[in-house]
Amino acid sequence: MDKRQELEDNAVRSEVIEALCDDLLAAKLAVPMLEEASLVAAAYRSALMLGWGESDRELKWIFRRVACCLRWPLPTEIA
Repeated sequence: MDKRQELEDNAVRSEVIEALCDDLLAAKLAVPMLEEASLVAAAYRSALMLGWGESDRELKWIFRRVACCLRWPLPTEIA
């Protein structure tokens, strides 16, 4: 992979992570009783079913970054 493609991929991943963080935070604010780890796990399963990412490994990496960004617990299925 050339450097330009790698930079573009990183930019896309960053935007996806930012959007996921915003969406999950909005869901948590709308329904505060939902557990953070459950929200991250549900979003991960949904993305997996929709075929996001080049591989399951990449998708787990993205969702680990999302949980880290939000400072929420990491679900065991993503760890």
